[in-house]
Amino acid sequence: MSIGDRIKLIRKKNNLNQSQFASVLGISQTHISKIESNRDIPSDKILRTIGIEFSINFEWLKTGTGEDTIQTDSKEILLKDSVRDIKLYLDNCTDIEFMTFSSALLKLLNIWIMAGKEEINKNDKFIILSDLLTTIESGIEYLTKETKKISESGIDSKIDEIFYVTDKYSNKLSEDFEIIKNIYLGNGK
Repeated sequence: MSIGDRIKLIRKKNNLNQSQFASVLGISQTHISKIESNRDIPSDKILRTIGIEFSINFEWLKTGTGEDTIQTDSKEILLKDSVRDIKLYLDNCTDIEFMTFSSALLKLLNIWIMAGKEEINKNDKFIILSDLLTTIESGIEYLTKETKKISESGIDSKIDEIFYVTDKYSNKLSEDFEIIKNIYLGNGK
């Protein structure tokens, strides 16, 4: 198995297309394509980045010898996966999505910090959770407003697609909020 084949295997195991994989590594999709087709040799820096991001043994990646993965605990793997997914999203979202997501993420972090402090009463925790919901709702309102602007501009052929995307985004945010609310309020879901 060539180095390009090993890199392609890692990318596919992580369900990433070349563009997403390149974004995680901070390089171009064209460069990944050339590496995977063995028309280009990746630098040690790229190999080390792949190793760090995906818990892959550098020596296996470079030469094909040894174990392919590095043993890490499940919390570390979950953290790396979460950070990678967040980075991919932030690299590819619009400015308003970036601002909404960043604000919501900071508020969510605040909720978890506050949840661990016994001196904070339940009403204060609920206010923080309410602020998070308000941030999410403002993002949905923005998307709805922008969708209406586009639909009023006479672009009839894309209207169904626009509303589908808006509804899907709105439903996903609502589902995510319900999960957070259920965990936060402790009803075991």
